[in-house]
Amino acid sequence: MVDIPSSVLGFLGFYLILKGYIYGKNNLYLILGSVSLVSSVLMKYTAVLFIIGTGITALLIKGRELFKDKRTWIAAGFGILTFMPFLIYGLLNQRILKGIFEAGSSAASLPLNEKISLFFTYITFMPIYLKITFLVLFLIGLATML
Repeated sequence: MVDIPSSVLGFLGFYLILKGYIYGKNNLYLILGSVSLVSSVLMKYTAVLFIIGTGITALLIKGRELFKDKRTWIAAGFGILTFMPFLIYGLLNQRILKGIFEAGSSAASLPLNEKISLFFTYITFMPIYLKITFLVLFLIGLATML
């Protein structure tokens, strides 16, 4: 259900970050790319592979200059700021972690009616701000592609 949107955000973040490093000195591409990558991880945790892949590719392109570049740290800061509301919400409401792990680990062996209830438990604990964030990021990505 979230594989395709998560992949779109992951590839969009990969594209924007590499475009920011290769073609220009515009910080906007790096910031939007880092926010897109973190939003992808918020949708599906295995999307952290997009962050790892983007980091390795940027390291191969820029070398050690990547760590000295101020733009890298600004983009990383915006990525961390994007993740902070989810982290704070998760720490304040321990139930969200329980809902996430219950929905993913033991759902295969459950009857259908319990699978459906676990799905709604997972959706209930998803922060509401993500819906607006994903729409805005999609529109920005669509505008940069045109």
